[in-house]
Amino acid sequence: MKKVSVFLGLFLVLVSCSDQDDVTTARQTVCNSESTEFQQIYSQIAGNPLSLEQISIDTEVHGYTFMISSEKTICRVGYQSNHTDAARPYTIEIVNEANNTVIYSGSHVFSQTAMSYVSLNATVTLQPNVFYTIRRIQTDWGGNAFNVCGKILRLGDGNFGYASFLPLNTSEMTITGAVFYDNGSLDPTINSYVLPCLDIVFES
Repeated sequence: MKKVSVFLGLFLVLVSCSDQDDVTTARQTVCNSESTEFQQIYSQIAGNPLSLEQISIDTEVHGYTFMISSEKTICRVGYQSNHTDAARPYTIEIVNEANNTVIYSGSHVFSQTAMSYVSLNATVTLQPNVFYTIRRIQTDWGGNAFNVCGKILRLGDGNFGYASFLPLNTSEMTITGAVFYDNGSLDPTINSYVLPCLDIVFES
């Protein structure tokens, strides 16, 4: 009888541990920088024969305003440095436009040769149907205007000009407009003709 009790107790312990392992596995999150919501939006224009990728617009701030359809946590941000100094960091900020509050600000270094991704220094969870702006800021340009340029996407209008293409969306994210201005500007203009290549990766 004692042997039966011992075996029964061991069985219950093993089942209990197995259940806990399942719960732990289910709670793990994935931070995948492939086929992000931003990349899907970007490719809608990049695939057009009239699209044009450039290193351009010599303003200290490049960014865009967006909205999401469900609660999401940002796990990484992707960018490609255009600064002549490979060690020169950029400031990445995320702003809640509903109350004009900076909900994230961090200094990050990016690769000069390709889009590279950095993890944020704090957890940033976004709420649905709220306008947010993500922006990269580079104020240390040392008199060389090219140091504040970045990779951007335009769409030609077929007549030596550019066409408006924002807002654009997926089922989860809508980019409503872009902003380009010098840091400290009090009234940045929303732009529907240009999109900076500044990726956001959401946990899944």
